[in-house]
Amino acid sequence: MNEQNAIEQVAIFRNTRDVIKAEEACANACIKVAVIPTPREHSTDCGMALRIPNAHVNTFKEVMYEKNIKYALFVNDPDRST
Repeated sequence: MNEQNAIEQVAIFRNTRDVIKAEEACANACIKVAVIPTPREHSTDCGMALRIPNAHVNTFKEVMYEKNIKYALFVNDPDRST
């Protein structure tokens, strides 16, 4: 599955504090995200990640830049079992 056909993307963060800050910033910007366990293939020290619908990815990136929150973004393949 390529990025254009993906239903959602996953943002991973360095720590739990950044996840919470990102989730709050997204809520304030009316971006629908979901807190999920970090997928095994993208394991980090932080066990939480955010799932972002593709329709909101560009806005998500803008908000993270404005808030200076560092993250890594990956395409989430819904056909792959986690």
